[in-house]
Amino acid sequence: MMNIVIKSVDRALISLSGDEILAIANAMNECINNSNIVDADCYSRIGIQYEKLKELHKLFSSLLQARISEPEIAQVWKDGSSIQLKAISVFGDPVDMSEDEFMKLIKTVQK
Repeated sequence: MMNIVIKSVDRALISLSGDEILAIANAMNECINNSNIVDADCYSRIGIQYEKLKELHKLFSSLLQARISEPEIAQVWKDGSSIQLKAISVFGDPVDMSEDEFMKLIKTVQK
């Protein structure tokens, strides 16, 4: 089931199931290949330029082929004088870490 992880005015980070990705890719495919929507009125009818819709369709189609081995990412790195931390779960949930994983992450931050 779709989960909204975080939303701002202009962007959203969402988690989608494989079935949801497939449904969206199929809907885009119908608009591109099996509808009466022509390039000229694609934006006025569905809110996106035709070429951008085709790019988005390719992206969603590639997601169907992707095999993610790790459902969570926890990385730390230094960028100039700041420390950057990325902790993401593909499910939109908090990243679960064992005590050992957490201590390893803290050691990376301390370095």
